[in-house]
Amino acid sequence: MNKQFFILLLLALAVFAFIGCASTAQQAELPCWQKESCLATTYPESQWYFAFAEDTIRNGQNVAAREALEKQALGRMIETIIVNVSSQSSLKTNFHSKDGSSSEEMNFANAIKMSADAELVNSFTDSYHDAKAKKVYAFAAVRKADLVSHYAQKIESALGEAQRTIELAEQMAKADRKKDALEKLANSKKHIATAAPYRNLLLAVDAKSNLSGSEQASKLLKDIAALQIELEKGTAVFVTGTESIQEQATNIIIPKLQTMLSENKVTVTEKQEEASHILSIETRVCNARADEHFHYASACIKAVLTNVKTGKNELTITVNGRKEGGLNEQDAGERAFKSAFPELWSKIKDKIMEINL
Repeated sequence: MNKQFFILLLLALAVFAFIGCASTAQQAELPCWQKESCLATTYPESQWYFAFAEDTIRNGQNVAAREALEKQALGRMIETIIVNVSSQSSLKTNFHSKDGSSSEEMNFANAIKMSADAELVNSFTDSYHDAKAKKVYAFAAVRKADLVSHYAQKIESALGEAQRTIELAEQMAKADRKKDALEKLANSKKHIATAAPYRNLLLAVDAKSNLSGSEQASKLLKDIAALQIELEKGTAVFVTGTESIQEQATNIIIPKLQTMLSENKVTVTEKQEEASHILSIETRVCNARADEHFHYASACIKAVLTNVKTGKNELTITVNGRKEGGLNEQDAGERAFKSAFPELWSKIKDKIMEINL
């Protein structure tokens, strides 16, 4: 009897040991994310975004169910990040110059799309099948540092392109290609604007990150504003030269040119150092003669328009006016100068209007 009891006791202990080992084996098969202690140490919330999903396994649906559930977990993780972005970000670019002249609103729908796309960067999904419970559990995770790196790369790329476009605009400005330069500056602003949503997303993930490019963007906007101001000043023309009738200085052509320039919305400056262009005029009497009653003369004019920045002469023209008569040399000369002015202006006007765009 004692022997039988002893055998039964051994069998019972063996069964319990087997059950314990089976339970331990089953526990060992659990992935880390299924164990609270392991999850907390391996995927701390300060460093990871993650989400779960679960469902009941049906016959013949094991593989498909696990794949679908992993996608569901990934979707929930993305929703978690979007909620975090919307709660922590003002959705303002905060890319602005010190005078506040440049600020863009962020399109939240675009931010959601960018965020959703970015979650796939080094994201991790896994699933676990509990055959006994007929359950499948899924897990999705992404490291916050990977998201920050992704957003930072997007920001760096956009701001780098903005910098290159500004440099092209500066080269065009030096070549006096004002219109082309302004177009390049507009493109630079667009590049900076594309970086802004990524900056908000980056700071929503890591508010202390120094990779947002905020200072660089502000500097670029400041450079753009300064160059725009310079370009939008327009053409400022300094008119200078000499006019003489029989070696006597006069003042007919230059005042008329200054008036016509002003009437055509061209800035006329009295200071040569402020000018973008210098219009030099040399006017003299030519072909002078007289008879018993009248004096006759023509106006010979040379005009040169010089670009101050490039030092190049953009226009050189001559006008030989028609013969005019007067009671004396001075009268004939003045009439000749006034008569020649319309032709002079017609030859200058188109070029002046072109550079004043």
